[in-house]
Amino acid sequence: MGEVGGSGPPLVLLLYPSQSIISWKYVQLLSGSDLLHLSVSQKKLSHLHPADLADIIEDLSGRERSAIFYALDAETAAEALEEIDPKIQKALIETISVEKASDIVEEMSPSDAADLLADLPEERAEEILEGMEQEKAEDLRELLVHSDETAGGLMTRPTSASPLE
Repeated sequence: MGEVGGSGPPLVLLLYPSQSIISWKYVQLLSGSDLLHLSVSQKKLSHLHPADLADIIEDLSGRERSAIFYALDAETAAEALEEIDPKIQKALIETISVEKASDIVEEMSPSDAADLLADLPEERAEEILEGMEQEKAEDLRELLVHSDETAGGLMTRPTSASPLE
């Protein structure tokens, strides 16, 4: 990496697959370290592609993840949550209030929401379902009763195919 002006810390250009660029006005070098601090408003975070936001959240410590996730509106949080590793999804949903968790789960696709709720302790999942709109909660309960082996369970799971040799 080169240095600008020949002195000072090296600069790093952050590019994401969706061609988003984070402006240098939101990046600061933390004194005495090589770590960068990102100061981006909640509104600007909501403009990032969900996969990019998920990558950022996954790279943070648990406390930082929770703080960023809590600051997101329900729609942005749901879109990012669908892109996050299931173990981290579970941890994030367990750190927020039932009301906020219900709002986020309502915004998720039914299959992703059902997968997340299935990973949670039954009591927490039921609390989240009780906080949701009745129709959406009933749809998710129906998805949750289907096991992976039944047609209903298989219909809600993404599938992949590989060519036969």
